[in-house]
Amino acid sequence: LTAIGTIKNKSLKRLSANYFIPGAAFFILSDSILAYIKFSSAFSYGGVVVMVTYATAIFLIAKGAILFLRK
Repeated sequence: LTAIGTIKNKSLKRLSANYFIPGAAFFILSDSILAYIKFSSAFSYGGVVVMVTYATAIFLIAKGAILFLRK
């Protein structure tokens, strides 16, 4: 919700659309897949999928933060 809220700020609009919101979405996807594996059923390469989506989320959020701090 915080990532979506940052799009209202004109100076953060580009960073929000390109980094923060997609990063948050990948983080939610990662946690959802992890919960599915934990509580429903495991699938082939499930751990790899979780780690790829988690790493993508962290990269996008960190890259957005770095670009924001360099302004």
